[in-house]
Amino acid sequence: MAAGRDQHEARDLVSLKAPNWNLPSLSAKNLLWCCLLLTLAGVFVLPHGRANNFPTYLVFVLLAVTPSLRQSALAVMRGGLWWFCVLLTVFLAASSLWSTDVVPREVISRFVDAGLTLAFIVALGICTREPEYLRALCLLIVIAAVGNALFALSHHVDPFTGTINYNRLPLYGSAGRMRNPVLTGICYAAVMQICLAFLTQRHVSLHTFVAVGAVSVLLFATLLTKSRGALIGFSVSVLVFVGLWLRSEVMTFRRLGFLAGLMSMILLIYAVLPTDELAADREFAVPDLVDLNQVDPTRRGLSYRDHIWREALARIGERPIVGRGIATPFAIRGIDDREFRHPHNFYLSTAFYGGGVALLFLVGLLVNALGRIDEIEAGFRRNLAGLLLVFALVVFAIDGDRVLVKVDFIWLLFWFPVGILFGQVGGERAAIAGWKSG
Repeated sequence: MAAGRDQHEARDLVSLKAPNWNLPSLSAKNLLWCCLLLTLAGVFVLPHGRANNFPTYLVFVLLAVTPSLRQSALAVMRGGLWWFCVLLTVFLAASSLWSTDVVPREVISRFVDAGLTLAFIVALGICTREPEYLRALCLLIVIAAVGNALFALSHHVDPFTGTINYNRLPLYGSAGRMRNPVLTGICYAAVMQICLAFLTQRHVSLHTFVAVGAVSVLLFATLLTKSRGALIGFSVSVLVFVGLWLRSEVMTFRRLGFLAGLMSMILLIYAVLPTDELAADREFAVPDLVDLNQVDPTRRGLSYRDHIWREALARIGERPIVGRGIATPFAIRGIDDREFRHPHNFYLSTAFYGGGVALLFLVGLLVNALGRIDEIEAGFRRNLAGLLLVFALVVFAIDGDRVLVKVDFIWLLFWFPVGILFGQVGGERAAIAGWKSG
């Protein structure tokens, strides 16, 4: 009888615990996290846009068909930050209706982009609720970026002599979707913000050593891309990083020594590269005498920013309220007959496509994001979101196109930090409905 009673009590215990271990739901959340990883790390490893965009469709489907994920999503989709994300993406998608030569397929595509972007934000809020999931996601993104940079450097640096082949510069990521040296540098510098966030943690861990090694590789590669926007943004974010260290509650000589060593390493990397090979001139010869195939595209691009921005402002002034529509092409030609297909400024681009209304929604989103950062408990999430957004705000002043777009560097710089802020709903230690219970 005693044995029978023990078996009966064991069955009762199993029946009580069973509802808390919902294996299908747990698998769906893990799959959702993997899709986020493929979306962000895929920028550095996947060969083309279709492969990079495919995980975003899976994210949308998983959120739509999994009951527990829908319940968790409802806990994320609230607050001013969420509604400004909705207003910005949906309004820009709707602007395709008044774009030049609009076609139904283009309108549908823009609304799909809006839905995928919002689903990506919600999924980040769900999957990064647990700090371990956020750190693992960031660590793998760093590893993917370093692998891309090392592969690119292998085509520019002689491993036996250590000499750099400047005839093949500027450097660009030969793997993944890094086909433009300027955007390659921006993506590398964005990942360095993740590394700096790892270095703000109080305790030394595997992430610390990975971050130090990654910064040394990515900074070296970023310098070789000649991407001024990336270097300016990184320099500003380093100042923010130093401020985070100096505000630390526990400041020891060991931490100060580590900070001094890191800054020395960064300055050394800046110093070892010859400035004459990396210099980018603003002035050129008479346009008729310029061989465009021999001119560095990064030099032309930055040299013509003033011309591009003046033209963008003139076109914005023609339709200042609702803009020209996100499907309207932006194309102007420089003095050397080179075509520029976007305003090279994130804020001007938003105003060009969506007018003052879209720009107002963007400002509201940024204000709410910065306010959310201020509310977050000090730690890795707060530092990561702050560093990425500061970097993005600086870079977007001299580069950037549509805010509503398929997966590219905008998702890494902008939508990623916004998304992880949704993982901070009701306090760092609070659980989203359905996360623990499945």
